[in-house]
Amino acid sequence: MVMSLLIPAWQRVPAALQLLLFTLTVYAVGLLSVEVFRPSGSTLAVWWPAAGVGLVALLLASASQRWWVLGAHLIATFAINATGGQELRVAVLLGFANAIELFAIVWLLERGGRDPRQMHGPEDLWRFVLAVCVGAVLVAVLAALVVSVAYGNPVWPTVRSIAPSHLSALLLFGLLPMRQLPSQAEAGRAEVAGQWVLVCAVMLLVFAPGQRIPLVFMTVPVLLWAALRSGVRVLAGQLVAAAGLAAVMTLRGGGPFTATGATGGVPTVQDAVALVQLFAATLALVMLTAFLVVQSRREAAARIARRDRRLRLVQEQGLTGVVELQVVEGGLSVVSANRIAARFLEGTHRKSSTTLWCELFVDADRQQLRAGLHGLLADELDTWHGELEADTEDAPRWFEVALFLDPDREGPTQLVAQMLDVTARRTNEIRLRDLALQDPLTGLANRTLFFDRLHHALASAPRTAGRVGLIVLDLDGFKPINDRYGHQAGDTILIEIARRLERGVRSGDTVARLGGDEFAIVLGQLTDAAGAETAVARLRRELREPIALPRGNSAKIGISIGMVTSPGTDDPHYLLHQADVAMYAEKRQTAPQTASVGAGDR
Repeated sequence: MVMSLLIPAWQRVPAALQLLLFTLTVYAVGLLSVEVFRPSGSTLAVWWPAAGVGLVALLLASASQRWWVLGAHLIATFAINATGGQELRVAVLLGFANAIELFAIVWLLERGGRDPRQMHGPEDLWRFVLAVCVGAVLVAVLAALVVSVAYGNPVWPTVRSIAPSHLSALLLFGLLPMRQLPSQAEAGRAEVAGQWVLVCAVMLLVFAPGQRIPLVFMTVPVLLWAALRSGVRVLAGQLVAAAGLAAVMTLRGGGPFTATGATGGVPTVQDAVALVQLFAATLALVMLTAFLVVQSRREAAARIARRDRRLRLVQEQGLTGVVELQVVEGGLSVVSANRIAARFLEGTHRKSSTTLWCELFVDADRQQLRAGLHGLLADELDTWHGELEADTEDAPRWFEVALFLDPDREGPTQLVAQMLDVTARRTNEIRLRDLALQDPLTGLANRTLFFDRLHHALASAPRTAGRVGLIVLDLDGFKPINDRYGHQAGDTILIEIARRLERGVRSGDTVARLGGDEFAIVLGQLTDAAGAETAVARLRRELREPIALPRGNSAKIGISIGMVTSPGTDDPHYLLHQADVAMYAEKRQTAPQTASVGAGDR
């Protein structure tokens, strides 16, 4: 919490002032370490938090500032060692060793173009630990060589003393500027304060002067509290405090790691504090691993919860109906339906909550749906798609349906159906198809559909031993009426003629408008030619009455009719030609007759 405030404030400080403050901080922390963490008679401090402070500054610095930070750290470390009594040449070399240590750590963290401050999962933690271990070993070896050459000290004891002191400091302090997972810490300020009090109290109890009982396990639950409830920076801060208290108290003879002389236990003070630092480093690894695992799981759970909310929103507010179905005897029973699906099915004969879902569709489509269901249950299909017509009480409705097994099903077999209302699209398709086959003015079959129906009638006639009749009609005197009263009157006449022709034939016959004022009728399933003659007589009666026109006018239209029959062996175009010949023959006989026009009341 404190680090979250300090880091942005530090980054707003001018670069020159940052370097000055950093140098002074490292120098002060180093002097404090020499005074507090250097056993009597030793030339080296057993814990070196100045290395951790340097790593924090280097991680917070930009790429262009890092060489300046390394230079400042070298100068501060040189000043510490020179003030602490080291020879100047030794102090300079120790400064270089500390700078090389920090450079190696950051270089390893940035390998592969990574962000050196990234701490989003256990893999980032172990990458950080590896880099810190390399840095601690490197500075320990370099410093041991310098001290060995300068003072004749053996290398291994120096390495054994320096490596843990740097490792613990680098590991604990280096975690402070890390970017953690985006999950928010659950602990509030009061809870965090309680954690700090408990951590300090437990460390004072475990490492109290004269205390020899091994109670270090008591540190685990209190730090685990922070790992589970607080952020990584709170946890890192508490680990730093715990390590510092443990080192100080051990130097004063407290805790289970206290030196006991050559007769048993830990032989030297340096070894005792080294054990403390290794204990702190191990504790940090365990706690931080637990923290990152818990935070990763929390973040994954939060992502899943967000995804579930999004899916529920799509399911409830989207354009697709979603129905959960269960396989029962006889078909599919509806378990649940979202708002869209319920609205889709409101117009059906049966309601989705009280009937089998398959029964909502017409018989023909129900059969293909059941076939698809069989394929799904037999693992022959992963998903079934189809377009189904609903069994509606009023206007037809069509749905595009995707049906698949519920991957999360438990117990009885369950499926999920997605439904999309495609009624508008299907209606437009039907309308376009009708426009392609119907006369737009009268609604009768057009020339294309006429030839199709005539072809089928001729093809089926031989199988039934019947005949096909073809009637062609042409209006006499239609053009003068159209010219005199306008196209509206002409359209009225054509529409009325079409209605009368439909009334004058059987329901299975086809009435078509071939173009202009010419009509044709296909009479199927005739037993003989007399049936066609009867139809012609009926049509003449239907067309005899005057037709009412706009503005009170009326017109009596004359007609010319040509009729032929066929046993089904004739070509459709040839048969039409024969009917035209018969019609024009009648037209020549009635040529003097014209349409008469009368005026109504005005």
